[in-house]
Amino acid sequence: MASVGDYAIVLTAGAREAIREMCDEEKQQVAAALRVEVLDRHGIQNPYIEISAGPAQSYPARLLSSGHIAVFRLMTAAELRALARQRDRPVARRGVVVHDILSGDDKPRSRGDLLGAFGSLV
Repeated sequence: MASVGDYAIVLTAGAREAIREMCDEEKQQVAAALRVEVLDRHGIQNPYIEISAGPAQSYPARLLSSGHIAVFRLMTAAELRALARQRDRPVARRGVVVHDILSGDDKPRSRGDLLGAFGSLV
């Protein structure tokens, strides 16, 4: 878990595994992008696509400047309170759980490719 900027970031096992498989330079690029781009990109609302994980569940996915795609969800207020208790310190008022990170090799080249890439996540 990291708390950067104005939001907390929690990586699931899937996201951690994706990062573990990256070279050091790629890890640094993804880390820098996650710190500032998942919710906002330099103060500008960054567009995302919702992908379906079933009839009642969908996740936003955002193309990062590193060329990777972060699949995430917003943390609930209860999760943020629990995280603060777990860390025994205050955390940001907003947070995300990153479920997966698609590699730069799999990155889409266009919006159509982006939609196609998400089909493999459903």
